[in-house]
Amino acid sequence: MLEYAETHQENMGRYGRENFNFWIELVDTLDNYTKDLAPEIIEMEKDHYKNKKPFGEFYNITAPTAEIERINRDLRRLARSIKQAERIQATR
Repeated sequence: MLEYAETHQENMGRYGRENFNFWIELVDTLDNYTKDLAPEIIEMEKDHYKNKKPFGEFYNITAPTAEIERINRDLRRLARSIKQAERIQATR
């Protein structure tokens, strides 16, 4: 989706550009963080958020509980640190 939007930026309105910039920053920020994570941790996060699998099923199996909790805190902190467009904030 981002690749398509990137090639069609001139056709975007103001809100489209704001959303595009938000998504680019989000993807860049999270990709920079996750590039150093083990593949098992990334799969665990995908299972949790896509398939609604509880983190409790992964504790001390995929990684120590404290590490999973630290990673989740870091991811939430990173997501909150990204400035959202005015229109996105209004829908919260």
